[in-house]
Amino acid sequence: MLSFNHIRFKFLYVCCASALVSALCTLFAYKSAEVACKLVLQRSPHQIRPVRWLIEHIGGTPVALALGGMIFVALFYWRSGKIKDDIMASIEGERR
Repeated sequence: MLSFNHIRFKFLYVCCASALVSALCTLFAYKSAEVACKLVLQRSPHQIRPVRWLIEHIGGTPVALALGGMIFVALFYWRSGKIKDDIMASIEGERR
């Protein structure tokens, strides 16, 4: 059986890794949108209208935080599924 501390550290690792990857993805998306707004999409105002609406009405920081939060939740759920499967296999092995 896996010890409680071992499982706890696995979840802590998954949480920190998910937070780091989601922060990097959010930063990349934020900078890409900034560059796209300044350089590429100035020639086509219809494509940039939703991005500008989000920035003007909600703000850039709340949109980035919401995006980062969604990425974090998705990554944590995906990565912690493996730990859950290991725990369930360990429990099934003890019952036999």
